[in-house]
Amino acid sequence: MKRRKIVLTIIFIYMFNISYSQENEKNKIQASDGVYRSSLNYVTKISDKLSLENRLIFSYNYDYQLVEIPLNLKYMLNEKLSLFAGPKLNYFRSNNSLVGSSLQEYNFSIQGGVRYNHSQNIFGEVKYEHNLSKNNKTIINPFKKGALKVKLAHQF
Repeated sequence: MKRRKIVLTIIFIYMFNISYSQENEKNKIQASDGVYRSSLNYVTKISDKLSLENRLIFSYNYDYQLVEIPLNLKYMLNEKLSLFAGPKLNYFRSNNSLVGSSLQEYNFSIQGGVRYNHSQNIFGEVKYEHNLSKNNKTIINPFKKGALKVKLAHQF
């Protein structure tokens, strides 16, 4: 029951933010698609340095589907460097016999990190994700409590 309340709260926040972003000029909606990964990003600018960023990320291949829903509060230190933190909900589904037949799993975590925008298309990110689910060691996050993640990416 507690998990259902968390999921419904996050969905409500997303729906509120989407409807708010359609009425406000300070907001940005972006979509991206790549090989085995698609995302929809909503950015609501609260002030010059503070914004609310939520995403819907769908990763997939022949063996699994992963839906990630992070909701981050982002603070811009300068034009290139920012800090972010917030909750994240993950849903994992597998049809792979190596992982388990028709396995489904939810995971709730909090995350925080630093992002550096080298240019308009290249950025780096370091974040820590701490698992809050009852089952601390999951397929989504195979580490017992949390994981440090480093990303270098090119966006179009």
